[in-house]
Amino acid sequence: MKITDVKMEKFSIELTEPFKVAFAEVSHTVSIIVKVETDEGYVGYGEAAPFAPVTGETTEGCLEVLQMFRQGLIGMNPLDIEKAHAMMDGLVHGNGSAKCAIDIALYDLKGKVMNQPLYRVLGGYQSEVQNDITIGISAPEKMAAAAEHYVKDLGYRILKIVPESSEVYGTLSTYCIPISMSLYLMNVDLKSIIKMSKQPLIAIFCAIFSVSIVAFIFGCIFADSIGEGWKVAGMFVGTYTGGSSNLTAIATGLNASASTIAAANAADYVVGMPTLVLMFLAPALMKNSKKFQKFWPYSFTDEELEGDGSQKELMASEEWSIKEIAILLAIAVSVVAVSTKLSSFMSADFASAGRILLISTISIIVAQVPAVRQLRGAMNLGLFFGMMYLVIVGFSVNIKGFLTSAATITLFCLCAW
Repeated sequence: MKITDVKMEKFSIELTEPFKVAFAEVSHTVSIIVKVETDEGYVGYGEAAPFAPVTGETTEGCLEVLQMFRQGLIGMNPLDIEKAHAMMDGLVHGNGSAKCAIDIALYDLKGKVMNQPLYRVLGGYQSEVQNDITIGISAPEKMAAAAEHYVKDLGYRILKIVPESSEVYGTLSTYCIPISMSLYLMNVDLKSIIKMSKQPLIAIFCAIFSVSIVAFIFGCIFADSIGEGWKVAGMFVGTYTGGSSNLTAIATGLNASASTIAAANAADYVVGMPTLVLMFLAPALMKNSKKFQKFWPYSFTDEELEGDGSQKELMASEEWSIKEIAILLAIAVSVVAVSTKLSSFMSADFASAGRILLISTISIIVAQVPAVRQLRGAMNLGLFFGMMYLVIVGFSVNIKGFLTSAATITLFCLCAW
């Protein structure tokens, strides 16, 4: 038996109502039906459902790839499914939707040749397969009603739900950044800072002062055209003097909205990452520039550029124990709990900022205990909680509003750099 032809047909189905997830909203689906024909009259059907945000494929691209597969499949025994996969993998990398359509069609055809349902062809014994259903983002009441319908009326037992608002988001938002801050600060060694010469301390002070001035100047320009503009200015002062974690910490202290936090973080990464890469490259580039040498004759020596070997490799793997993680979490949670309780005695206008200041101060004091500073994993654990917070922010952001404000905030960020 041989494959004589492979036919494709694109079709579109309108949805009864728009389906919304975090990254897209769709009103219809576009799929491709694949029909594999043989010289003995057996026919197998498959379907490709390319969706660029998920599979990285477009409908047009999928059709082109299927045409490539068609040439390789004609003349092949349809029961040689593994050989068909080897052929497809040899032609293109990825393109899972197109390969899936061929795979389904070949197994459908195989079941017909054997006169058996597919679950028996695959060696199974259950005639039904449990599947999941995704509940689109909508109002909580509407999502609850949809979930009840899928469970009671259609028999689904596995639901995928990512609501844009939930009580648990508020709980996590309240504690993620404070815990993250406390963990970051557990590496601070005040004795080492005090032993520093005057030059680094003066440089740090000048950097904070200059960034504050620049943020103030451009804040005057952009604040009125950005929602919570002055809060954004304060957030950028934080990120340019202490890193991206400071941006979110200051945003938390200022009670910035989720969309503002998301837009500011996006702008920080869009502008900041390429700039940081350029700054890492700058010493080597400037050293070879004759024009720059005339303007600024000092350059790093090879020894200064390479270091003495004691520096940690950026993003290098690290080891720590479960016991260390448990102790770090216990300390961080305790610091946050004490700070939160103390801040409750402050005025309502200052309580949020005061809480952040208390967490910072107490964490630095605790970090001076040698046994605490020797615990491994504080930075990585702090980063984890910080990223968890940003994920929650992303869930609750209105994409249209985010895109509107993000462009202006990115321009503000570029000017502040």
